[in-house]
Amino acid sequence: MTDVQCDLADFQKLSRQNNGKKYALVAIDVLSKRVFAEPVRTKKSNDMIEAFEKILARMEMHPHRIFSDKGTEFCSKEIMDFFRKKDIEKYTATFSEVK
Repeated sequence: MTDVQCDLADFQKLSRQNNGKKYALVAIDVLSKRVFAEPVRTKKSNDMIEAFEKILARMEMHPHRIFSDKGTEFCSKEIMDFFRKKDIEKYTATFSEVK
């Protein structure tokens, strides 16, 4: 098992060139140091869950914990339920600024 650190990269200014995808979910596997990214149209839970599903499918090891900032895209009820179903513990940074 491994840990994953994740955040959203903001590409809103380039969304016209990216088929309307405004963000990229970026996840770093702490153990292997591999970086995974998946384009995301919005910060809504269904888009985020779809992106997490794709990233988790590409990872060699199932993550035990996921670390992120306190953004609602990572802390909504739907996302937390998704992590629970996948048996992933979710942690948020204590002293981070959400932009």
